Amino acid sequence: MNGNLVLLVEDSATDVDLLLRRFRHWGVTNPVRVLETGQAARDYLAGVGNYADRAAHPLPIVLLLDLYLPGLSGLGLLEWIRTASPHAQLPVVVLSGTQNQADFTRAYALGANACLLKSLELADLRDLIGELDYFSLANPLRAGDLNFFLEAQDS
Repeated sequence: MNGNLVLLVEDSATDVDLLLRRFRHWGVTNPVRVLETGQAARDYLAGVGNYADRAAHPLPIVLLLDLYLPGLSGLGLLEWIRTASPHAQLPVVVLSGTQNQADFTRAYALGANACLLKSLELADLRDLIGELDYFSLANPLRAGDLNFFLEAQDS
């Protein structure tokens, strides 16, 4: 797998499909790895078990994270990333359907770079895609610029 991996941690197949279709529509060409649980994402980032081979499972330059995941929650994973892992600088964008503002407040307190509410339109995410290169600058694993092109009139 080539560089500049986007790691998407999302347990809803519908949301994954929507997001991947929007990425293609917007011209995002980065590889995207999808994991369905917080524990799988933790194992992936730690490089343990099935994810020990970094050639097959490269570290991401940005993490898109749902908060409500089975087992280890998105907040739990975010806390681990920021406090107990060597990936403390990994840019994390929370993408959640929560209607509870306290969840986003907690995510920011734990170190999320941005929090967005899921919607069918994903307009806020489209705007954020233009900023992902900025977030990825903080990541020492960055293999170069994010590979995407957004046309101004595209929606």
